[in-house]
Amino acid sequence: MPSMANAPHRIQYVVSTLAATGPTRQLLNIVTNLNRSHYAPHVVTLSPEPDQSYHGLFRDADVPVTSLALSRAGGLVLGPSRLRSITTAIDPDVVHTQGIRADSLAAHCLFAYPQVTTLRNFPPEDYIPRYGAVLGRLMAWQQFRTARLADQPVACSETIRDRYRGRDVAAIAIRNGVDAESYTPPSKAERERIRAELGFEQGETVVISVGGLIERKDPETVIDGFQRSETSETGSLLLLGDGPLANQCRVRAGPSVSLLGHIDDVARYLRAADVFVSASHSEGLPNAVMEALATSVPAVLSDIGPHQEILSVNPDGGALFERSDPDALARTLDTVAGSVEDRRQAARNAIETELNAVTMTQRYESVYDDLIDC
Repeated sequence: MPSMANAPHRIQYVVSTLAATGPTRQLLNIVTNLNRSHYAPHVVTLSPEPDQSYHGLFRDADVPVTSLALSRAGGLVLGPSRLRSITTAIDPDVVHTQGIRADSLAAHCLFAYPQVTTLRNFPPEDYIPRYGAVLGRLMAWQQFRTARLADQPVACSETIRDRYRGRDVAAIAIRNGVDAESYTPPSKAERERIRAELGFEQGETVVISVGGLIERKDPETVIDGFQRSETSETGSLLLLGDGPLANQCRVRAGPSVSLLGHIDDVARYLRAADVFVSASHSEGLPNAVMEALATSVPAVLSDIGPHQEILSVNPDGGALFERSDPDALARTLDTVAGSVEDRRQAARNAIETELNAVTMTQRYESVYDDLIDC
């Protein structure tokens, strides 16, 4: 049934859960920035929410959320019929999915509706290390297959777009965007106050890295590179995040390195920081890097495509180093740490001019309009 004249277009988002992850944060950025006079969002989740969930943030943003509350096993049996039933009730103009489970279900049981899927990783690089060679390759094959079935696959970066096109997926690129009103540069006085509250000395260089302690993120190179740098002589490195490499990281860490585990208020630490570091081997378009830039923290980044893409917006906002090379990280860190104040505005400008949630959402709205008008 088509939408009533002048009524907002109904956009149904389908995801596994609203777990507190980067992809969910990007979905939240989209639905909270939609022009509500033109678009009415409704989120459908497949499974019950985990302990750490953004469900409350969607509720606070007045976004309806319906959960099918199915286990993974239950989803295989009951998922198609229940998803078809709720979708018939919502009667969307466009279905927008993200994640392999949502993509697969929608591709096979919601094909009567125009479909958008957001591609937030390159499957072999993410699934194989996480799930093993056999299951990981099977999942990657399934992700490529369902992406080809979508009316409009959208990659979260130009890098990911190009890699999917190499697998015969006709994706376009809409870059991820950070909430530029939630992540803002602190005043000098505010930065000094937060640093004092966190126990840093005046003049100390605070280096921060945010992300899971997993092989893909390569936190060991972050630690080794920092400890080989001149910056470490008068600075501190904070690692925010947890994961299977936590013990190895603790063994490598010297007295100037602090492993803080999971932190809810990452923004507070960013507002105290001087330099952000990521040594990742693979990314989509990482939230953590963009949140740092939005807070006017220059970034030292491994030379992978998505990092190159971020810094291409404003190259003065940071610098790249050769992936997996602690010595290269050390040299680059010293260069950026020695010019922090000259780089802070450039870091923020990258967000204001391109990598923000408003710009991202407007580009998705154009995709919705194109599909609705077809």
